[in-house]
Amino acid sequence: MGFYESFRSIYNFNSIKVKVSLVEALAVSVSAIVAILPWKDWGIIWSDGTLIYTPIMCLMVTNNVSSFTNIHLSITMLIGTLIACFYAFIIMLITRDTIWITFFPTFIFYYIITATCNIPNRKWMTGLFLKVCFLYVFMTLYFTKIENMNNDIVEDIYSMLFVVATVIISSLVFPTLASRLIFGKVVKTLNSTKTYFLLIGNLFEEKLGKTSGGGGGGGKINNQIFNKTFQQLIKEQQDKQNSKSNGILEKPLKSQSNPTQEGIPMNIYSIGVTPLLKSQTSVDQYEIQEEKLKLPLSRSMNNNSNKSAVILDIGRHRSTTMANTTTNNSTNRVRSKSVLSTQNFKEKIEIIKNQNLNPLEEEMQILEIEVTNRIGTMTSLLSESRGERWNDDLNENYDKLISMFEMTLKQLISIKSSIQNGSFNENSTDELIQPLIPFIQCLIEEVYLQMGIMIDILKNENFNINDTDSNFKVLLKSFDETQELVDRVKGAFKQVVKEYQETNIQLLTNDDLTKAHFFVHGILSFSLQQRQFADILINVKKQQHSYSIRWELIRYGLLMVLFGFPLMIIKRCRFIKNKLFGKGDSSSADSGSGGTSKEIKKDNNLILILKWIYFNYFKDDKWRFPLQMSIGLTSGTIPFFFVGDGVSDSSGMFVTFGVWTVTTIVFIIGPSVGASITQGFRESRGTLAGAIVGFAVSLLCSHIPTPYKEIVIIVFVFIFTFFISYPHQNKIHSQSAEICELTFLLVLLGQNLSHDFDYMFAVLRTIHIIFGVVWNALICLLVFPFFSYKNTRLKIFQITNSLSDTFINIIINGLRMNEQQSINNGVGGGSSGDNIKNILINYDKNSFNNNNNNNNNNYFDNINNIIKLQIGTLESVKYLRDNMKKEIYESLKEIRIGIDEIRDSLSSVESELYFVSPSKTVKYYSLTENLINCSTRLISLGNSFDPIFIDLIILSMFNLNKPLNDLFQQLITSKSDIKLLMAGKFKSSSSSSSSSSSNGDGNDDIFKHSQLINEKWGLVQQEFKSIRLFLLKEGLFHILHPYQIQFGSGIHSIELFIQSFILLFEDLRSIKDETSYLKQFLKLK
Repeated sequence: MGFYESFRSIYNFNSIKVKVSLVEALAVSVSAIVAILPWKDWGIIWSDGTLIYTPIMCLMVTNNVSSFTNIHLSITMLIGTLIACFYAFIIMLITRDTIWITFFPTFIFYYIITATCNIPNRKWMTGLFLKVCFLYVFMTLYFTKIENMNNDIVEDIYSMLFVVATVIISSLVFPTLASRLIFGKVVKTLNSTKTYFLLIGNLFEEKLGKTSGGGGGGGKINNQIFNKTFQQLIKEQQDKQNSKSNGILEKPLKSQSNPTQEGIPMNIYSIGVTPLLKSQTSVDQYEIQEEKLKLPLSRSMNNNSNKSAVILDIGRHRSTTMANTTTNNSTNRVRSKSVLSTQNFKEKIEIIKNQNLNPLEEEMQILEIEVTNRIGTMTSLLSESRGERWNDDLNENYDKLISMFEMTLKQLISIKSSIQNGSFNENSTDELIQPLIPFIQCLIEEVYLQMGIMIDILKNENFNINDTDSNFKVLLKSFDETQELVDRVKGAFKQVVKEYQETNIQLLTNDDLTKAHFFVHGILSFSLQQRQFADILINVKKQQHSYSIRWELIRYGLLMVLFGFPLMIIKRCRFIKNKLFGKGDSSSADSGSGGTSKEIKKDNNLILILKWIYFNYFKDDKWRFPLQMSIGLTSGTIPFFFVGDGVSDSSGMFVTFGVWTVTTIVFIIGPSVGASITQGFRESRGTLAGAIVGFAVSLLCSHIPTPYKEIVIIVFVFIFTFFISYPHQNKIHSQSAEICELTFLLVLLGQNLSHDFDYMFAVLRTIHIIFGVVWNALICLLVFPFFSYKNTRLKIFQITNSLSDTFINIIINGLRMNEQQSINNGVGGGSSGDNIKNILINYDKNSFNNNNNNNNNNYFDNINNIIKLQIGTLESVKYLRDNMKKEIYESLKEIRIGIDEIRDSLSSVESELYFVSPSKTVKYYSLTENLINCSTRLISLGNSFDPIFIDLIILSMFNLNKPLNDLFQQLITSKSDIKLLMAGKFKSSSSSSSSSSSNGDGNDDIFKHSQLINEKWGLVQQEFKSIRLFLLKEGLFHILHPYQIQFGSGIHSIELFIQSFILLFEDLRSIKDETSYLKQFLKLK
């Protein structure tokens, strides 16, 4: 990517980034004014270090998106400063002039604070708290004259109070809240999802054009069948609308931001996640202007039949010709570079464009990256929004919404893949898909309509659930139309299967049928999910505050940050008091046995506290990073203290040089070697840039007389901070930008205060930063090193096992394989085949009678009408099913979080392996892509097996239980071997050949496991094929429909997951062995 593209990707001048940049520039500039005021002329003495570090503290805290986060972090910095000053004051009283003794308690202090900040869910003791606390500790104790320590402590507190006030004022001038920003991202993500779904419709049409009609039909679908079915559907909708509506407008209403109320009767329903949105008895008409399309509701209300089949046209998202598309299958194309190799959106787009895809596929992949990035942005904003405790209910809905967006994207990607990878060959299209085309196209347009209305409702500031809002009524009516279309698709599919099985020539293979099931079920389930999606969206809309952001920040945010920490301290003290001394009840104090029990309880509480300390400060290598931090800071300080000026006078050169090195260690030390190397490189780069710019500006200002010099300095500080804030907000460049601005302020303000404009100031700053980077790297490599690539390797193995476990649980829950069942008495008789045959015939007969009698109570309203439970009641079984469903959902969520952690660690892995084996990084990228593919397939599987299957399907497919159990056992065996791989103990089995045994690498056994998994799955497919042929032969296969659509989709989902899992399992061989980092560095075996 060129310089111009990189510049554009960083400097994206949208309103949010501009507002954050203004807040940061304003706060830093105001605090910089304090550093250049003539305090000595006014008789006030401030240390130069305090004046310089004041704008630096503002810089560190004001680059967040949320104003509440800025204020909250400024308070945590104030708390860190108070704790550091209190510790320094106490240590100074105890040790007096013997400063070298303080290294021992300070070492322990470093360890305790670092370990405490590493405890999860710390609200006040954050990473910024740690940096500020340590910064003031070593500056006060080791870089300040003893006689000036008390004054510096007071100055530090005053300085931080000024920083807090500056941050609060600047945040109130340009206020933002993460909860409000997420709402805007939701609208944009929903719009992209809507476009992506419509592109799937376009891909569907293009695929049909390739496969339908044979070679001489010009690639056209059967227009006679299509038009006949489509016109019939439109006529039915028109008749239904005319019968239900007393007066419908001649022309469709256009979308309005403030729709007028026409007096149309409307039933008012409360909206919530449960129950779902309910229908209305009348409907206004709706038209989306900017897209210029006619949707099913508009079509059904238009009497002009010649305009009833308007083709969707969405401009650049529409592929207008098939002549320019490539004939290569995109799934077989090997990418030259992975999109995971960069976090920059523009670079990802360039990678996709370099793959020479057809325009439609390219646009869809770009939208996938766009939606994925927005989901990541919403997740980051949600982490900030969780700090807004007054919005807990809203944040809970945001969490559900983000999960649904991610699940939806994976589901849509699966539908796209099913279209691309053979769901529509000529046979399946002619036999199954073609009669469904009008209904599916109407469904796609209907869902597109629903998403458009949802977006319009979210954008409508005056929306009220109790008003007769025309858009809301159309949305409710559209859900009813969707349900009706889904029922029509299911009925049409059942009829098609019935006609197909009555023919003597059956051209469809087992794979053709399951692929068709997978596509149809994906479209239907996605269409029906929009009602639940709308429930959450409307809840989010209702929970938005109507008053201004500034008032919300004052009313809730300021009160929370000002009183939150004292209340937390009081609560913790009471908790510790109750644990150690009890609640102080004296009612039973006189009793001897009571006194003994109290003493036992106190002892138990003391043991619990000690266990808590051990768990949070030492267990599972929790001591590693705090120990590295303590050793790094202490060893970085000692040389400057005992060499040169530090022996007699902690000032002068000691302050100038030593503090920069130790500060660098605080800023860049990370929990892993890779993180430290990456941050060190970024800090060196930022230091070099900041030193050059800072010296150039200071040299310019040295030739400008006072007071104009001070004005020029503030102008340069504002401009530089404003522009450097853009990369500061970018996750990739954040570290470099912060250090660049920090160095700029140090050089510019430091030389202004010293009146010594010498280039050596910037040079020495750069040299000592590099010295700190090198020293930090040595500490991380030599003192109990922790490598990201080793931890990532273990996470990959763990998530692989989680994928296998969740896969098994989804199938067991969907097929109810863990329930002891038997067939109710009086149903069928003889062999199992005869039983199934009789059950299907009885079901078909009862369904026919119920339809003739207009009876809505179908034969299978209760899924346990045929199967009875041998153990437990129906209520207890339902409870267990719900629990297992929740467990599956949590497992999918943990897998998603784990994959995100692996993806975030890839940059650290690349930094570590750069010095020993750069080519091995590609293997980690490949494994991460395989994990993402398996996760996508697993979500499709969960969608296909939810809801659980009815008795009719379970009994008909009962013979699949044995081969499925064999498949599960093989996966469990593979899971055991994965654990051996994690421990590095996996070896070839004794049954393998002598050559493979002598090899000892286990590659043959891993390959054998992959073959066995594939073989077990082949047995499942073979059994499913025999069941299908039996039912077709008996003329009963159509009776299983429409439920068989879901089951066939599940079978195809299993196949897709097994294929992806085998690729992942075989790819694990590339990281199965690990040699120590030192041996790899020295090229030793």
